[in-house]
Amino acid sequence: MKVEVYVPKVEKGIIMPNRSPTVYTRKIAAGELRRIAEQIKPGTMAKRGRDGESVVLPVGSIGKFKQMVKARGLQTVCFRGQSETEARVWVIAG
Repeated sequence: MKVEVYVPKVEKGIIMPNRSPTVYTRKIAAGELRRIAEQIKPGTMAKRGRDGESVVLPVGSIGKFKQMVKARGLQTVCFRGQSETEARVWVIAG
């Protein structure tokens, strides 16, 4: 495999790339995020694994979900790869 070698170019000023429009292919049904946040069972974080329940959500819904779970007095732990559009969120006892 050949790797291209290059020298970064220094440019004056801030050059912003063109933004591409956001395209959604799926949408969470109305009220489902709140229902899940109210019903999901908390677990505990342990060195060798996790118990309790988790849910896979689009990254745009994670913040709202975390707020709903926090209102129940619980905490969340989120795992997501750098370029992934979805993340797994565990609910743990606070």
